[in-house]
Order: sequence, then C-alpha cells, then structure tokens
Amino acid sequence: MSTSRLSAGLLSATAFTLFLSFPAAAEVDAKAVVDAVIAQMDRQNFKLTVGSATADGDNVVAKDIAIGFPGAEPFKIAEVTLEAVTTEDDGSFTIGTVAAPATTIDKDGVKVEFGGASINGYTIPAVDETDPIALLGLYE
Repeated sequence: MSTSRLSAGLLSATAFTLFLSFPAAAEVDAKAVVDAVIAQMDRQNFKLTVGSATADGDNVVAKDIAIGFPGAEPFKIAEVTLEAVTTEDDGSFTIGTVAAPATTIDKDGVKVEFGGASINGYTIPAVDETDPIALLGLYE
C-alpha cells in the first residue's frame, strides 16, 4: 500500500470520526421556549402573550408580543429574537442574546420611544422549577 493511499485513508477516517463527534444541529423547540418565557413572566406577575414563534436553527423569533404590567395596558412589541437558544438537561433554556428592536408608541398624545435592548446569557428556568433562585431568571 502506498503512503499516499494510507494517508488518504487515515485522513478520511479522521474526518469521519470528527464528524460523528459533533452533536447534530437540531432546531430548538420554539413553542417550548416561548412557554417557558411566558411561565417566567407569569411568576413575576406579568402577563405575556405571543402571537407566533418560529425556530430557525437555534434561534427563536417571537412575533405579535404583548406584555401586561399590573394596572396598565399591555405594551406591544412587533418582534423579539432569541438567539443561540440551548436546551439544558434540566429542561431550562439558555438564551445567548435576547434582542428587542426599537419601538415607538404614540397614543392619546403621549409618545414613548424605546431604543431597543438586548440581554446576554439569559437562563429561563424549566416550567416545573422549584428552586427560588433559579425562578428569578438569571442572566450574565
């Protein structure tokens, strides 16, 4: 067997082994992520509704969002992107970045401008979590 054939065979075997060692890229479950975020907001006495949520690899795009604060009308946001979402072994989710775009609300002569915001490393506890610290929803 020639050296070049042996090298090609070893290179192929190495590439195949490396390919198998990486986890399969699976799409995140958008509904499960949104349900966990809704449960998190509910625990903090906020009412959150999401019109739709779609997954794109490990990102979730939530649309037609309304956040109700106690004693106030819901605040509406057209779209929020949850980037680099991972599902943890305990059922919680880690969100690499939560990005809310700039929004302007003009109602009854009052204009509110929100310049957009992002949070990095946000952990949403599992829906059935009981640890009071984890229930806070931690972020970096």
